[in-house]
Amino acid sequence: VDAILVLDQEKLYNELVREIPDFVKVVFLPKSSGVVGRTQTARSEACDERIREYYYGKKVPLYPHSCDVKFNDAKIYKIGAPMLPTSCMPLGMKVEDNMTKLVSVTPGPHLLHHLLSVSFAGPTDTEIVQTNVAGFVCV
Repeated sequence: VDAILVLDQEKLYNELVREIPDFVKVVFLPKSSGVVGRTQTARSEACDERIREYYYGKKVPLYPHSCDVKFNDAKIYKIGAPMLPTSCMPLGMKVEDNMTKLVSVTPGPHLLHHLLSVSFAGPTDTEIVQTNVAGFVCV
């Protein structure tokens, strides 16, 4: 090492001048007048954004991110219901196809660590099962 550059840290500069041999040049450089200091939080967020950008590209309308949603603001359904035994059916009745039946789910801790899909279906759509999936949510 021939030279060490110290940027706007006088204490570090003075320690290095005392500790480093004379053949290594220690140079103190002040910050430019237009430089604005950033907090640790701001630096951490900028770093996280660069990592996300590296792996997922620039932000587009659909990209991985976290947000909080109140359970009251969402309707959660499970597709498929348990089969009703034929012994419980009245005579002559056929068992419905329960594989595509919508069952309302009560939000609670039992949904933690489950993967849910987000539907393009509107609030009044009865054909939720046939609508496309907009994305996925990890609870």
